[in-house]
Amino acid sequence: MVAQKPKSNIYTALLGVAAIALLIGCLLLAIEISRYAGDAGSSGWFGAIRGPV
Repeated sequence: MVAQKPKSNIYTALLGVAAIALLIGCLLLAIEISRYAGDAGSSGWFGAIRGPV
């Protein structure tokens, strides 16, 4: 007996779109953090989150 693979539906497609949107949002957030890290006089990622020392 061979089981058939379940077909994709609209919810599977929406899940994929949401995952891609989250990845793009994380990428844009990383770009924003790296842009403002130099303005605060901090060093790197964690310095941008903690603020100037």
